Amino acid sequence: MTIDIINYTDEQFAELTEEQILEVEDAQLRKNRLTAQLEEDKRREKYRLLEAGVFRSPVYEKLCDALEEEYDQEVESIRDALLFYLRFASRPSGEESAPYPLDYSLDYAERLAVVKGYYDETYSDPADRFAAFTADKVARNYLGEAYAGLYDLYADQAGV
Repeated sequence: MTIDIINYTDEQFAELTEEQILEVEDAQLRKNRLTAQLEEDKRREKYRLLEAGVFRSPVYEKLCDALEEEYDQEVESIRDALLFYLRFASRPSGEESAPYPLDYSLDYAERLAVVKGYYDETYSDPADRFAAFTADKVARNYLGEAYAGLYDLYADQAGV
């Protein structure tokens, strides 16, 4: 199964608990069902409009746009609920330490700013920054979905 409801790296998925993995799987399956339903709804509308003799009009495109908008809203709702769950279910037991302050009350954008600020200020060499960042196991959990984007940025800067 392809997981595209959230953008996590393989390392991040490997660190999830069994319960968290089940939540991700459930959210992905719900998204997959919505995707299949969207395609079926589009097919049904196309057939209905063909039978009515108005398929070539802009009605089909408008119907598809409305169906896709509803789909996007439902997927975003599933995604937001999953990210909220992971944000608070991934709290450490207290033995975590990081070279930057850990504040789990911050949202992911604020957490990203703290971690990125630390690595940008501490490491001037992109290769050293990337090596230090990839070795930081706390960041994988702490940054959630934002980890992959920062990983890609530092990898590009390091030429990896």
